Amino acid sequence: MLGFSANNGVEIKGRYARNMRAAAQRRETGALNKHDKQVYSFLNEEPRVTLVRG
Repeated sequence: MLGFSANNGVEIKGRYARNMRAAAQRRETGALNKHDKQVYSFLNEEPRVTLVRG
């Protein structure tokens, strides 16, 4: 995805990587917190813009 768990021998470190791993773990286990639920709800919304090709 974003390389936070790359298998090329290089471990991505830092707060961003820890947050991404934790979010992925919560998603896999279904133990979503309030923020996760808001994010996934937003991502699943229908777009409010209609594209018209002429």
